[in-house]
Amino acid sequence: MHGFHRLGGLCRWFGGVPSPERAAFRAITFFSVWSAADELHGEVTSWGPNGDTTEMTATVRIDGAPYRIMGAASGSDQWQTRFKSDAPGSDLPGMPLILKDGTWQDCQALCEPNAECAGWAFGVPRCGGDPPEAQCWLKSSVPSQGVPNECRDYGIRPTPRGTPTNSTAQQLLVDVLPTRTVYAFRAGPVALNITFTTPFVPGKDGAEAWSRDASTLEATAASADGKQHRVELYFDATGDLVTASAAAPLEYGQYDQTPGVARSVWLKPALPQTFDAMQSQDRVTFARLVLAASAQWTTGVGEAQQLRRRFVASGAPPPGISVNASGASTPGSDNPVLWAAAVVDVPASGDGAKVGGGPVAVAMSFDPTFLFFGRPLRPHWTTLYDTPQDMAEAVVTNHPAVSALCAAYDANVTSQLQAAGGDDYRLVGSLAYRQSWASTTPVFDAASGERWVMLKEIS
Repeated sequence: MHGFHRLGGLCRWFGGVPSPERAAFRAITFFSVWSAADELHGEVTSWGPNGDTTEMTATVRIDGAPYRIMGAASGSDQWQTRFKSDAPGSDLPGMPLILKDGTWQDCQALCEPNAECAGWAFGVPRCGGDPPEAQCWLKSSVPSQGVPNECRDYGIRPTPRGTPTNSTAQQLLVDVLPTRTVYAFRAGPVALNITFTTPFVPGKDGAEAWSRDASTLEATAASADGKQHRVELYFDATGDLVTASAAAPLEYGQYDQTPGVARSVWLKPALPQTFDAMQSQDRVTFARLVLAASAQWTTGVGEAQQLRRRFVASGAPPPGISVNASGASTPGSDNPVLWAAAVVDVPASGDGAKVGGGPVAVAMSFDPTFLFFGRPLRPHWTTLYDTPQDMAEAVVTNHPAVSALCAAYDANVTSQLQAAGGDDYRLVGSLAYRQSWASTTPVFDAASGERWVMLKEIS
């Protein structure tokens, strides 16, 4: 589930090769979740190089002891101010505002009551050629780390991000492959592997799997000390993926349960943009996000911090909708997430056990996907499935075969890369493969009756 429009920019050095941000979920051009930290639990996951938050979290409990494995610890409940630093882009309409004798505090005061404002940037008067009046930009999103600029300050609105525990699993390994990323952790006495998969497999065998706009998370656990242990895993996905601001209201619900899988849940913007309005953006704000999972998972919709606190303290909440029963969020008072949790007892023998019996899938449905000379093109999966629920649940039920296909393809490609240039070349080649496929989306052209592959951009 990895992809990246631009491999340059934000990098971490890992061995002799700059290690770019690693994506957790990456299925289509607008579905992007990356970790910019060296460790998966190092910071809040984001869209990618522009730093916009697309938060997903995961926490494991081993015999009742919590360990954070994905996403940051809970952040500040106060405004965060970055001095001599800028947060370019994501301006609300009508910016900048002119503050004749204003200060950064005045700029923040304008942002605070505005539900669409996730942060602000302040232009210091007469600095670096700026006008004599102070300027204020209100923004729909702001990065945690900005760009150094002596003439700018910016602020970040308090948001209910992160998981309320500082205890983290020890990350032992991360391996980036063409279609998968594999993390290995040690959480107390248990070894835990997390695999993210997006089936970018060419040819007839992979065509249907790639058409599904979804990615999966799968976990296996094993005892590392010769004793039996109880493993509880929690995962959630926020509305960041389908909104431009954490303050944007959401609608959500659950589908009727399909035999053989867990009950699927969904969320979408309450005030979606039109297709034309989002053409210049990297983020889709009219899509539906769907979470589906294997039958042994429990699923639901709930308020982010309440769910995470509950899991850290006592385990998974009851399944179903545990946030405002109206099916719509109230900005500033709740932050709905789609969640899944599972429990498995690992034997003393050290044999591995699948958590939840199979994967969690996160799917995105936005329709139409592209305009081609004014003609709307629908996602190709709509020729295979009737609803987003059907598509997402097909990802789960077909996962064993697709996982085997991806493993074989990864082995073939990486062996050739390794032979050609060694470990570093294998890593760069795998990332380049992701880069090439991740900016494409399979669509269906009704006029010609053909499947096309559309490229969002070349970068």
